[in-house]
Amino acid sequence: MTLLLASLLMSVLSGLAATTYVNILTQPDQVLAFWARFLYRLQTLYMTHGDPSEERPVMAFKEKRYKISEWLLKPLLTCVYCVAGQMGLWLSIYVFYAYFTTFNPILSILTAVVSVWMGGFFQSIQQRYFPL
Repeated sequence: MTLLLASLLMSVLSGLAATTYVNILTQPDQVLAFWARFLYRLQTLYMTHGDPSEERPVMAFKEKRYKISEWLLKPLLTCVYCVAGQMGLWLSIYVFYAYFTTFNPILSILTAVVSVWMGGFFQSIQQRYFPL
């Protein structure tokens, strides 16, 4: 029962932290704006680095690189659901491994799934009652 309550608490905290991180802290003129600028610069560098070969057209080359870079940015910066799931999973693995005698991977995955739901829930509240 204690593990389940700890999992629920971590899910709520991860969802709230992910919503705050994605929607507030990484926006321009905020505390973590440098992190967002750094990741977007990496994306731009990745998009412009390398030349397409003769067999591949330039547009297909850039489109493929853009899809890969967006896929990598989602869990780090742009998607509340992805960030919440990452936070929930890694936080639960750390807490269960460090503070409890047993590690339960099913409970860690449950924490990540509930964190995704909580992230969406807190984002909908933020968008409805506190629009930026």
